[in-house]
Amino acid sequence: MLSKRASDIIMIAIIAVIALVVVVVRFQVLGVFDDRIEEAEQRNASLESEIAEKTRVLDTYYRDEVLPGWSTLSRSVPAVFTEESLLSYVHGHLETIGLNRRDEEQELHVVITEAPSFPSGTQYNALAQQLDAYRIRINFKTTDIDEAHQVVDYFHDLDHLFVLMEVDFRVPDDTEEKTDINLYFVTFYQSP
Repeated sequence: MLSKRASDIIMIAIIAVIALVVVVVRFQVLGVFDDRIEEAEQRNASLESEIAEKTRVLDTYYRDEVLPGWSTLSRSVPAVFTEESLLSYVHGHLETIGLNRRDEEQELHVVITEAPSFPSGTQYNALAQQLDAYRIRINFKTTDIDEAHQVVDYFHDLDHLFVLMEVDFRVPDDTEEKTDINLYFVTFYQSP
């Protein structure tokens, strides 16, 4: 048998080893969490800079667009508006570039709003006084933010006048989730 002193020393040694193991495991776990936090912060900074760059490109490329003259407008502004025909027109062109309203993963939605407001003193406000204006919100989810750029380019090149007014992104926290994108266009029709 061990003496009382030897058993006390063994007990203290076991407690010291357990305490040492707990301290080492704690620092390992905290180190792993610190690494993950740092990686997440770097990924967020990268995403924020990418979003800022895409927003800057969209704003500078499309925002200060000068409206065409009346001769061009008369060819690109349809005479008769029906919500169904405009919805069909928009959905048809979205399907042409790969956004399909029947694809449940993209969650594509198109909403048309009549008579949107424009800041006074702008070309758009003056044009809205002479023509009927309609705002079109195109909402979809994607893992590739460049699809928003593709939609904007495609609608910009159509014969029908579509003016990009606003772009709204909601980037998810999880990289597995899709980005929620809202594109707001304005189109015009001749007043009856």
